[in-house]
Amino acid sequence: MKNSLRFALIFALILMISSCVTPQKSHIKKDDVVTIFVFDNSGSMRLRDKTSGVSSILSAKQNALNLASKLKISHTKIALVEFGKSCKDVQIDLAPSNNLSEFRSKIEKIGANNLTSPLALTIKEAGNLGVIHAKRVLNLVIITDGTDSCNGHAQKEIANLVRENQHLKISSFIIGYNIQARDTERRLKPLVTGNGGYYRSNEIDKLVQILNESN
Repeated sequence: MKNSLRFALIFALILMISSCVTPQKSHIKKDDVVTIFVFDNSGSMRLRDKTSGVSSILSAKQNALNLASKLKISHTKIALVEFGKSCKDVQIDLAPSNNLSEFRSKIEKIGANNLTSPLALTIKEAGNLGVIHAKRVLNLVIITDGTDSCNGHAQKEIANLVRENQHLKISSFIIGYNIQARDTERRLKPLVTGNGGYYRSNEIDKLVQILNESN
């Protein structure tokens, strides 16, 4: 009887101690500068980009690779996030890394087959990823041919990201594709924040220079 009581008391003590111990959070090493590519893979990206003369998706992939290869990779980590297959889905292809080969492999696999454009949600998730990994500077390079088709508010998500993370220098750079109407370009430009800007598909060299200077 005494042994049973002693065992019960020891067991209760163990449970009490274990309930009071807070699990250690996994440590993620933060990088000084993180640049995240937000990629539009919606079906409309198959259309011809008037500036480059090829499909928007092909031009976008070429420009993303060209841009990544010219960044000061020793000073920034790069990541890749693309639209998911529905309005509630986002695909993180590559967490912040300096592995250009892996970035190239992920870019080459991107198609333009999605029926939706969850731009706001993708920006939100890219921002969350960046906040986890960035220590000082977070750059979002948003590659798209339009706006959100899922009732999201992309401009609001960027504003929230900046407001809630004032310890970071956050900039968003928009690369617009196949923009036919001034209204579409007008709706995309408000997504620019910080030292970012709006660029057409033939203005990548300007963007490279600005990104490297911001690092």
